[in-house]
Amino acid sequence: MTSHRWSRRWKVLVVPVLMVGLAVVPAQASATTARTTGSTASQQSEPRPSTPQNLRGDYRDGVLESISWDASTMPDLEYSIWYDIHLHESNGASHLTMSFPTTVTIRELLDSLYLEPGHTYTIWIVAWGHSAGKNRSSDASAPLSVTFPDA
Repeated sequence: MTSHRWSRRWKVLVVPVLMVGLAVVPAQASATTARTTGSTASQQSEPRPSTPQNLRGDYRDGVLESISWDASTMPDLEYSIWYDIHLHESNGASHLTMSFPTTVTIRELLDSLYLEPGHTYTIWIVAWGHSAGKNRSSDASAPLSVTFPDA
């Protein structure tokens, strides 16, 4: 149980700090950074993936089975799944970059993110494109709050 709690703290507390330190942040934050560091207009005008749309829970017989979204308009994308987690020992947001086309099952999220069945999470998606050796990210999708089914 202690190692499970530590892994959750790692994802919630350490990963966001590392992402900021490595400049792996959503488009809203990176655009602000670009303006403050004086990057050229040509760098800012390079194409970015469109924002993933229609983030939704997919239910079967009233039970949440997966989360889906409409794809962005750029080839060769990866999607980062961001989630907001509020537990008694910590608050924060974390993410997982996954190479799923436009759907991720609840089982995959539970196994990959150490999320707890029976809890409610707020999830949003960011599309990441890689062109000409540069990473480009979309704005975050509209958030979706869902309760994960009990195992």
